[in-house]
Amino acid sequence: MEQDLKEGGHHLKKFLKEELQKRENNHEKICATCHAEINPSATKTYTLLFGPKDFLKKASFCATDCLKQFIELIEEKKRF
Repeated sequence: MEQDLKEGGHHLKKFLKEELQKRENNHEKICATCHAEINPSATKTYTLLFGPKDFLKKASFCATDCLKQFIELIEEKKRF
């Protein structure tokens, strides 16, 4: 690993990119509100990007009611 870093870290960069992609894909399979499994071929699923530009967060939802509940929780936290 040290040698790879000395040579530009190409293998490490590739490994990290693949791992991040796996985690991102896994994240899209679970509803952020009810934790139900989301069917990847379903057409009525939703994804929300939120947060500051330099630290965007991503949440996936199985239905509009879960998305609505999530937004309500965010609004409630902002009040405090």
